[in-house]
Amino acid sequence: MKIFVTGSNGFVGSYVAARLLADGHEVYASSRTGDQSAFNSNKNYRFIQVDFSDPFALHDAFEFVQPDVVVHSGAMSKPDDCELKQADAFDTNVFGTVQLLLNAEAYQSFFIYLSTDFIFDGEQGLYKEEDKPSPVSYYGKTKMDAEEAVMEYQHGWAIVRTSFVYGKPLYGRGNFITMIAEKLKQGSPSM
Repeated sequence: MKIFVTGSNGFVGSYVAARLLADGHEVYASSRTGDQSAFNSNKNYRFIQVDFSDPFALHDAFEFVQPDVVVHSGAMSKPDDCELKQADAFDTNVFGTVQLLLNAEAYQSFFIYLSTDFIFDGEQGLYKEEDKPSPVSYYGKTKMDAEEAVMEYQHGWAIVRTSFVYGKPLYGRGNFITMIAEKLKQGSPSM
């Protein structure tokens, strides 16, 4: 199966790519920046440097891959950055997702979208899938808007809402825990 993975240099994307390769899938990993993985020796691995919010570059990437499945793990995911750079957050998290959906539609790819519990306000506690979103941050709003676009997709989709993802980074960007550990090592008092 040919699987196109966005955000492959990120924490979640790197684990997704590794698991798919271990299961024998043909993985087309993508990121805006160059390949940071150690998968180049795997015959089922290809890297495509592409900004998924660039409709022309993304069209070319999809034409090359013609994926059976798209795993969209790429995002502008730091809530503080999203508040400060709202236009960039919208372009990446909403417009980019819509561009991926439009391209996936041409190949009837199954679409897996990695979202977040930030679409909720945190007032209720444990949420169910059908609970009404009520984001309190711009990051949460962009992820909610992208979820709504995914739910309109006609060729099969799934939304995975992650919460506090952590673990040992395979390569690329770390996670909340590793960033705190690095700040402590440097003697920095805050994030």
